[in-house]
Amino acid sequence: MRLMIASLGFLLAAVSIAIADDQFTEMSAFAAVEQAHWAKLSVWLTCVSLVISIAALVCLYFSLLQTRQAVTDTRTLGEAQMRAYVEAVKLEYSKDKGDIVVECQNSGQTPSLLVGVGLEAIRVHETRMYNVLVNRPETPPRKTWPAIAAGRSLFAKLTPDTGSSAVEQLINGLFSENERLLIVGTILYRDVFDIPFQSDFAFFVDPSDVRTFLRPNGKRSAFQKLTPTEFVRALGVKL
Repeated sequence: MRLMIASLGFLLAAVSIAIADDQFTEMSAFAAVEQAHWAKLSVWLTCVSLVISIAALVCLYFSLLQTRQAVTDTRTLGEAQMRAYVEAVKLEYSKDKGDIVVECQNSGQTPSLLVGVGLEAIRVHETRMYNVLVNRPETPPRKTWPAIAAGRSLFAKLTPDTGSSAVEQLINGLFSENERLLIVGTILYRDVFDIPFQSDFAFFVDPSDVRTFLRPNGKRSAFQKLTPTEFVRALGVKL
């Protein structure tokens, strides 16, 4: 009897141990599943955080680019509003009737620096005048001046590159009614921002009214920005 009771006790203990082992195994498996779940969630959260960080950096980069472009645009606009704008607005004969006086006007809000002016006077038939304008001769500056103040004019007295003969012939009435005195020229200058520019000009005179300088029809090339190399080559001076 005692042996039977002992056997039953041993059997119950074994069953209890087996049940406990099963419960422990189930709990361990559940814990492993939970741990894997949280590890997976942590990986996803890390990936999302990384994506958000990269997106924030990209947005910051483009924001900096836009800010830089805005600063550049503001500076360019400010320079355009403040810079010098020099062009030939009027021509007249010199007192000795051989040279041409060019009124170079600075309509900008700041002085123009290192102004150079050159011109050529050509006797042409009226039918060839616009052909000459299209294939205009080079007119490198022959004289330079240190500056033109804002809103002021420089009166540049110049001898045409080929001399004053064409001007004198017109004044002395040696042109036919179908001929014209064509004057083409170039103004080179720098603004206060050290940017070089070129303004070309053209006028003509009808022998029926030798005192009036007229502008030919067509687009004028004024305030063209040059590179420093082009400016040095055209003006023959060092910036």
